[in-house]
Amino acid sequence: MMLWFVRHTKTVSPEGVCYGYSDVLPDPSFENEKKRIIKEIEEISFAQTFSSPLTRCTMLATSISTDVIIDERMKEMDFGAWEGKTWEYIYQTSEGKAWFADYKNVPCPNGESFNDLQMRVKDFLKDLKKYPAHTDILIVTHAGVIRAFLTIIHNISVYKAFDIKIAYGEIVKIPYPVC
Repeated sequence: MMLWFVRHTKTVSPEGVCYGYSDVLPDPSFENEKKRIIKEIEEISFAQTFSSPLTRCTMLATSISTDVIIDERMKEMDFGAWEGKTWEYIYQTSEGKAWFADYKNVPCPNGESFNDLQMRVKDFLKDLKKYPAHTDILIVTHAGVIRAFLTIIHNISVYKAFDIKIAYGEIVKIPYPVC
């Protein structure tokens, strides 16, 4: 099975602001970014398209396909009380320092840990077993979710996950051996 991930396009959120679960809208550049993405994948026949329920993903997913399954598990990590705060501010707090030291296990205040995100992704992967092994699946989601897939499928260390840069509108292809 080939999993095709598309990270949502640039958002209106200012750079450096944490907005995982927040429903931030796409930037005005959306139309141009959307056209480029569609052109890159237009020759692929996807058996199914999945999307995070957040608007920055659903707008793109429904532009690509008329048959989109909205899946809560494809939401970005829940940063809880940090939503809307700057990363600079977060890093200065004692909770922020603890999270940055062990984001795999330490949840954000009123939010998730990376391990929680991985558990959502693992649950989603179980559901993909109903599709034939030779299938192409499209998933419009967020950088953190794509990193979680990479840590699980390619056995990449969680602590190396954030070294993986995933640009807005980037397409990431991951072969997934369905057993």
